[in-house]
This record gives sequence, C-alpha cells and structure tokens, in this order.
Amino acid sequence: MFKIAIILGSTRSQANGRALFNHLKLIIDQLPTHSTIHYQFLDLANYQLPLFDEPEPPMANPHRELPANQQQWLTDMASADGYIILT
Repeated sequence: MFKIAIILGSTRSQANGRALFNHLKLIIDQLPTHSTIHYQFLDLANYQLPLFDEPEPPMANPHRELPANQQQWLTDMASADGYIILT
C-alpha cells in the first residue's frame, strides 16, 4: 500500500486552497477502501509550525528535540510515500 499525503500549503483560514482541500477530502472518503493507495490529509494550520531559520533542517538532525506539534509534523511527513501540496 502506498501512502500519499495531501498537504494544504497555507495556514490562512480564508485560503483559496482550503475549499479544494475540503472538497478532495469528501471525494476521497467516498472511494473504495480496498485501494492500494491511502490518502492522508495534512492541514498545516493544525501543526502550528514556526518559520524555520536554521542551517540544518530538523529531519536531518536526529538529536534535535522538538516540541510535540513539530515532531508530529515530521512523523507524518516521514510516513508518506509521496506528497501532493495544494498551494
């Protein structure tokens, strides 16, 4: 099974992509569950991520301790086989 993360690339509540993101969720929820592709919807607004301004990305530094919300984002991203980013 392949896991595809569909990511809403804006944290703004009135972002144009939010309607598409929500519509895709409704459509994909209606697809047969025996598919070899599993879709996970990730809304950046749910993670409350800060802007990163560091020389090394967090995923490249396994010794860096992150707050729970940031670690959840990295865990969700690492678990996917592919990404679709709605911008």
